[in-house]
Amino acid sequence: MELLPKILVILPTATFLHREMLEGILNYAHGQGPWRFHLELDDFNRQPLVRIRDWGCTGIIALVRTRREANRLLRTGLPTVFVSASVPFGPGDTHGETVSFVQRDEELVGRTAADYFLSRHYSSFAYVGTATPTIWSERRKRGFVARVRETGGTVAVYRGNTRDPIQDYARESVALTRWISSLPRPCAAFVVHDRRACQVLACAQEAGLSVPDDLSILGVDNDLILCKSNSPTLSSISIDGHATGFAAANALDNLLHRRSVPSVLEPVTPTVIPRESTDISAVSDPILSRALAYFETHAGDDLSMESIARHLNCSLRTLQLKMRRQLGTSPSSKLLDIRLAAARRLLGTTTRTVSDIALQTGFCSASHLGAAIKKAFGRTAKEFRQAAR
Repeated sequence: MELLPKILVILPTATFLHREMLEGILNYAHGQGPWRFHLELDDFNRQPLVRIRDWGCTGIIALVRTRREANRLLRTGLPTVFVSASVPFGPGDTHGETVSFVQRDEELVGRTAADYFLSRHYSSFAYVGTATPTIWSERRKRGFVARVRETGGTVAVYRGNTRDPIQDYARESVALTRWISSLPRPCAAFVVHDRRACQVLACAQEAGLSVPDDLSILGVDNDLILCKSNSPTLSSISIDGHATGFAAANALDNLLHRRSVPSVLEPVTPTVIPRESTDISAVSDPILSRALAYFETHAGDDLSMESIARHLNCSLRTLQLKMRRQLGTSPSSKLLDIRLAAARRLLGTTTRTVSDIALQTGFCSASHLGAAIKKAFGRTAKEFRQAAR
């Protein structure tokens, strides 16, 4: 009789994203197991597993913050999956056939934030990272800045006191409030995660700024408690921790059965979840601002220009004239641009079928999407997908 796998999971669950990861791991085991677990979650009742092999451990899933932590686990020789952006693992890290890495494309998270703000016609941008330097914060910044620079824009980056990093919330909030007050208005601020976005929101309000009119704020993680409990509610990028945890458990299952596993897995496509903190566009006309926000939120729906005009409490002719005069395009063309941008992003970053992507982005079929992409860019959907690989 085959013994049940005994899996050590090291995963601090203070954040919503990591709790989602744990849920994904456990759900995989529920469907494919059963597995036995020892969970080290950095809680008050922590009972560390010091003698890993003495317990009979057969595999490990771990989020590690340092190379020292990683090396301790590697020395066990057990099949191990690292779920971490805090340690610079990559394809060059080879440890035989017993180790795999589940990493997010953090630069893609930053580019996704930039594309979202650029679609709302912002010309001033800001980035707020972690209070103390981290690799993943730097990578998100790099992706955001690079994408904005492609359009000729620049990004103001909050650096705090680099000689003596401020870790006291009260002290840093004073510095952050002062920095936020110096930003041009309106400004689009991408913030490294939702907890930090809450602080940025509080500092903006302390400075007397209106959110989103003066400062539009977008976080990461889509922590529902944080995002929905603030006023205004916070927009966020979902990076689907459940899918990450599920992928990590699947990778470990393959390692346990001596099946081949890619050295680095990147299972998640970042998705913007818009709420009140970005519920405006950087155009002066309030009707156009609301129209663009509505296009973004409902791009995948079956929309008619007449129904959109009714939602905005204006005539279709008024909407057409305003958009032509201020943006140089028509409402239907602008909506098509937003849909095509979303489709291109999904083609380049997921393995979903063209049919699924078409339905998700407001096209009636794969052929309809393919024809629209070919007409707009002179390339097929397949060519876009291949170029992104």
